[in-house]
Amino acid sequence: MNFRTSHYIGFLLSAISALGILFGPLSASTRFESMALFMLSCLFLAVLVFAWAIVCDIYYWIRAKLNYI
Repeated sequence: MNFRTSHYIGFLLSAISALGILFGPLSASTRFESMALFMLSCLFLAVLVFAWAIVCDIYYWIRAKLNYI
């Protein structure tokens, strides 16, 4: 996996989560449920992107260490 591929995968994960942010609240029956779904979708997006950044960071750190050995 190269640097560009990891960014494309991160962008794809963000786009899928963004669809949840856009269409998740539409399935709610009340205004409170709609706001709760929106906030949960935003939280999920933030966690997903942060986790992907950590995975990529660890991957490139290990790869750099192996190149110096």
